[in-house]
Amino acid sequence: MNDTNFYCDMTALSTDQRACYQEFEKLFSDKIKSISEIPNGYTLSFSMNPDNFILAAEFVTFERLCCPFLSFSMNVTSGEELGQLSITGPEGSKQFIQAELGLTPQTPA
Repeated sequence: MNDTNFYCDMTALSTDQRACYQEFEKLFSDKIKSISEIPNGYTLSFSMNPDNFILAAEFVTFERLCCPFLSFSMNVTSGEELGQLSITGPEGSKQFIQAELGLTPQTPA
């Protein structure tokens, strides 16, 4: 979607879906190793194992429903220990993403 306005559709998730989303969001956020700022969003790096990849995919599945203006890209490179999830959007999205997800950009340890 190329909509330049951003908004969160609070009606996109049922009560049960929202509870499930919040659980996946918490589980996935605990797996994030580093957060990098990119021009129109953030890249989240996480240990690459099947469980973490599934958590990232579940997070994206729900997040895209309530925030249809955001774009998501997962990158898994052969031989790398970290997977990456990039979240981007139109102008102003970076601040929205930071506030919505409670992100604090950091340098990898």
